[in-house]
Amino acid sequence: MAAKISEQLTEFIARARTQGKPDNEIRSLLITSGWDEAIINGALTPVGDLMPPPPPAPKSTGREIFFYLLQFFTLGTAAVSLGAVVFAIINKNFSDEVATLYYPSANAVTGALSSLIVALPVFVAVSWKLISDTKDGRASVRSGIRRVLTYLALFFASATVIGDVIALVYRFLAGEVDSKFLLKVATILLIGGWVIWYYYITIKRDERGESYPANWHKIHVIVLGVVFLIVAIGGFMLSGTPQERQKLVRDSERIMELQNIYWQAQSYYDREGKLAVNLTELAGGYVPQEPLDPLTKEPYRYIVGEGLNYQLCATFETDDKQLNQEKTPYYAEPISEVNWSHPAGNYCFDLKVTPRLVPQP
Repeated sequence: MAAKISEQLTEFIARARTQGKPDNEIRSLLITSGWDEAIINGALTPVGDLMPPPPPAPKSTGREIFFYLLQFFTLGTAAVSLGAVVFAIINKNFSDEVATLYYPSANAVTGALSSLIVALPVFVAVSWKLISDTKDGRASVRSGIRRVLTYLALFFASATVIGDVIALVYRFLAGEVDSKFLLKVATILLIGGWVIWYYYITIKRDERGESYPANWHKIHVIVLGVVFLIVAIGGFMLSGTPQERQKLVRDSERIMELQNIYWQAQSYYDREGKLAVNLTELAGGYVPQEPLDPLTKEPYRYIVGEGLNYQLCATFETDDKQLNQEKTPYYAEPISEVNWSHPAGNYCFDLKVTPRLVPQP
């Protein structure tokens, strides 16, 4: 009904003006007829003051859709990866007085760091390309896909920040707030807050047609570059360089091979009642083939000692004193507990076989 009355009012004013009646006379006539004065004043906007409605948003081209989707995909990937690397650095360098101590996996750090190294430069490059296209008229700041994705980014960033604050309040009320948790909260607030602030300011300025301050975009690129370098350096210090990672992988493979020989030596003793003379004899049915060092391709050293004792030797590339892998025993009681920690260089593990125990039914 309100829309119909508004249409009737507009038509009446248009006819009255066509007949040459001034607005004051039209206003008095409408007030006398019982119309609300505020509605009358809104309808009697002088023709010269009428603001034309904004033109419809231009139709997004396939090119714009591609670049805007790529921009916001890399934004999300970079933000998540940045947070993951910073979290790993915090976990490594700050103790947690409440929760269980957690040491980040090198593989997890490497994965997050890889995503950050790829996603952030692509995001900056695509964003710069879109800014250039906007200035040249090849892209529009009023693009529909841009507006939708911008508000989606604002929504997810806002939801993340709100969830972060809820977690902070929860842990505060539960008495579980510590330095590590506070640093993680600050990390999420900084990342999410920057996304909200930057894109909210950007879309509002574009909607109003306002120009940006001098070097607005360049300053943000420089800040992102500095943050990227700091976090990347911290991530490399945590996960190690690619060469160091390769050494760790090869040493892990060596330990797995030695553990396999260890269990096969026990199996050989259980069947034959004696130690194998060498790895070649052990390989005759107990080991598929004589294992070789992954780098030198030389066989591992197997040295028979007195009684039930023997040694397994290998040349390691890293010092891994904290490595202590527990093995699940095949029998009712553990037959051996071996600490597979090792220094860098040639190292021999002193091992022994254990007389066979009766298996559990």
